[in-house]
Amino acid sequence: MCGKYENSEKLLNQLLERAKTDLDKAEALAEQTTSLSSIGNFIKAIETANRGLAFFGKSIPDDPEVAEQKREQLMNEIDSQYAVNIWDAILDMPFTKERKSKIELAFYSELIPDLYMSGLVPQLYLSAVQSTRHCLEGGMDESVIYSFSMMGLYLGEQEKFDQVFRYEDLALNLCEKYPNTFGATRGMNGVAWVTMHTRYHPEELAKHCLKAIQCGKNCGDLYNAGLSYGPLMWGLQVQGANLAAIEEYAKECLQFSQKYHLSFSVALAEAMQAGWIAPMKKNYTPVPMEEKIRKWEKENHIAAAGSYYVHMALTHYYFGEYEKAEEYLFKVRKYLRGLTDHLLKRQWHVFQVLNALRLYARGKVYKSKEKLLSYIQPLIKKVETWAQYGPMLKPYLAFIHAELERVTGDFRKARSLYFDAIAVAHEHRFTLLEAHLNECRAELLKNAGTGTERVYFAEAIRLYKNCHAERKEIFLMEKYPEYLEEEAPTYMPEEVEPVSYTLPSLDVDYLMKSSLAISAEIDPDVLLKRIMNVVLEASGAQHGYLLVEEGESFIVCAESHITEKGVVRTVKYDFEDAVDICKAIIRYVHRTKEMLTLNNASKEGEFKDNPEVQTMRLRSVLCLPLIKQSGIIGILYLENRLSDEVFTSKKARMTELLSSQAAIALENARLLDQMKKTEEQIKESLSEKEILLREIHHRVKNNLQVISSLFRLQSAYIRDEHDMEIFKESQSRVRSMALIHERLYQSKDLAKIDFAEYTKKLVTHLLSLYAIHSETITLDISVDDVFLSIDIAVPCGLIINELVSNCLKHAFPESTKGKIRVELRMTEDLPVQNKRSSKMVTLIVSDNGVGFQKKMDFRSTETLGLELVTTLVKQLNGTIELDRSRGTKFKITFPSLRLKR
Repeated sequence: MCGKYENSEKLLNQLLERAKTDLDKAEALAEQTTSLSSIGNFIKAIETANRGLAFFGKSIPDDPEVAEQKREQLMNEIDSQYAVNIWDAILDMPFTKERKSKIELAFYSELIPDLYMSGLVPQLYLSAVQSTRHCLEGGMDESVIYSFSMMGLYLGEQEKFDQVFRYEDLALNLCEKYPNTFGATRGMNGVAWVTMHTRYHPEELAKHCLKAIQCGKNCGDLYNAGLSYGPLMWGLQVQGANLAAIEEYAKECLQFSQKYHLSFSVALAEAMQAGWIAPMKKNYTPVPMEEKIRKWEKENHIAAAGSYYVHMALTHYYFGEYEKAEEYLFKVRKYLRGLTDHLLKRQWHVFQVLNALRLYARGKVYKSKEKLLSYIQPLIKKVETWAQYGPMLKPYLAFIHAELERVTGDFRKARSLYFDAIAVAHEHRFTLLEAHLNECRAELLKNAGTGTERVYFAEAIRLYKNCHAERKEIFLMEKYPEYLEEEAPTYMPEEVEPVSYTLPSLDVDYLMKSSLAISAEIDPDVLLKRIMNVVLEASGAQHGYLLVEEGESFIVCAESHITEKGVVRTVKYDFEDAVDICKAIIRYVHRTKEMLTLNNASKEGEFKDNPEVQTMRLRSVLCLPLIKQSGIIGILYLENRLSDEVFTSKKARMTELLSSQAAIALENARLLDQMKKTEEQIKESLSEKEILLREIHHRVKNNLQVISSLFRLQSAYIRDEHDMEIFKESQSRVRSMALIHERLYQSKDLAKIDFAEYTKKLVTHLLSLYAIHSETITLDISVDDVFLSIDIAVPCGLIINELVSNCLKHAFPESTKGKIRVELRMTEDLPVQNKRSSKMVTLIVSDNGVGFQKKMDFRSTETLGLELVTTLVKQLNGTIELDRSRGTKFKITFPSLRLKR
């Protein structure tokens, strides 16, 4: 089977003739199916596999409707019997040792890929479901892995992506579990063809395909190794980062497949060469493909034919030949059955939308906006669904949105959306698409007459060159030669250095102002943007990167490109992961702490032989260390790939000046940021303490409330009136203190209490405690907005409690009517007992009752209440006066702050 097909067929026919039992015949047919599949004879392979499956009563019907009915019936049985445990059950299932079961699985392992390549979708899905059902019944073998990728394909068509990913993960896990086997090679190939493009980046898909190719070579499954070149080339084409790499892989695939007579993978390579590689090379001559297409159709190599037409449509689109692109997009329809939920089928959806928008703009095909939208909106919806799960189509979706706005919407919004699309393409390294987006944006600006299109045309050419799209690079240069000529000054003395056309030289005064603006900025993000904008404008750089030291490495924290004028991206990634920065230059500047200027890095200087420099084709480079107090805190990396000697000595000196200011500003911003973080930590700590203090006040208040309640409960058992009075007084004193803590934990300010509210609540409580009706005694409370700390508020509250209680008990005998007045005022500074000054508080409690006995000295009474008042006044460093002229009036004056002794 490894290149000598005729000999293998003779031997297999002899084997079939000598078979004694049906199982022997089935096994011989399974080997013959493998032989036919390996040379790409899908029609004969499918026929042979069905002959073999007939021995098991499981042949696949030719009628698509019958196949669909059987598939649906089996899926319902699987769902009802195994539910959500299906994936775990299969992953941990041991291999079958039964010969009959292994032979049946051998048919599925060859039949399923053949049906897929032939575009026989209903039969494909039925085979995958039959294989899965057989596995679940105990017929597990590594050869069945491919079936699970097809189950993922089937569910993907129904947009049940959660289940798709479960089957994909199952297939990948099994491939890891049984490496370098036929089953692993086929499983890896199946996943690469039908599901990986949903979640994975093209670079991840490429790594997977290369692993699958090696796996096939290791175990001898050359057929599936050859097939894995297909998704490898398609993924790289979708990304468009390096067309030369696609060319190399196509050549490798062709040589490998021809050597081992793998006709289908030969067709895949030839389709890629004729449809994509050749049209992107200079001196392109169209390759006649009619005869090969007929041959592929005859041999059922549907995917190869579909691949050729998709790529030809893309080629014509990129060169602005939209009518021709439409012809090829239409021809793809015939081969869609061989591209079932294929990466190229999804790309076909994308370019149907893009091409329709271009045709509409030219007044072709779609005569009204409504007809255009009715055609493209369902397609866009599909692309949006696919793009939400992974990066493969995200840049293309952004392109669609920009194109849609350009054709049907607002110029400014379209211009902004092109910026977004360029950013997404750049982020995912879709270089060809990024180049084309720059070209589209340049044409948009040119048609709008803004005069700013030159730099985008130049960037497009640079990117086309980077990804080796030779013909596109030449095409654009020939189409817009006027934008690639340098603008020479009308007079240039011999001794003056020539000025690059990219950006004018800036005067010293402007740069000094910019320097001051940088050093004055403290917001980190704004600072980074200001540094990059000023430096790019000052130096004439196309691209700029700012790296800061973090630990033992450098982090790229900002990047700016002249194509995105005024836009600075603040990012954060390790510079070792950067693709557009020469790491050798960064390391050199970090080591030497010296500025490096290169006039043409690719042709002269110590870095001219560096592989990175040659790959990126660097020309003008300026790299400066940002130094603060002899320590390097960052690096500024600038380059211009369009011109030599951009960074003149004058520009380099001025940029160096700016970089020194940038270093100071960055360090200041870092210190300020550190200070803010410390402040936040302190605030957080204070907040925690405030919560704790509030909780303490709450608990103290609750405990005092419990004590007050105990007094009230105990008083129910007291019969002596004198004792009852003592209990009431004690209860009111506890309540006055509890109110203080209640007000504090409910207050915003835990340090001070609103004494006006407190006083009203305390006096109201006393009236209730002594069962006084408002008709008998009138309360007059006049309290300023006074806020007292807890060490002042507690004794003051107790004083009010005692004096108001005395009024209620003694001033109005036999329920006579009267009036009690409580006043609290904040007065100007007055001298106090200890001769120190403070803002003073005056508390007056008075009544118009029977009055205080004239012979009695309130300072030496035997009652606890007045004794407590006198003691508390001393505690407050205050004074107390008694006026007996009209009823009773106590006036107490004390400092608003507790004075230390």
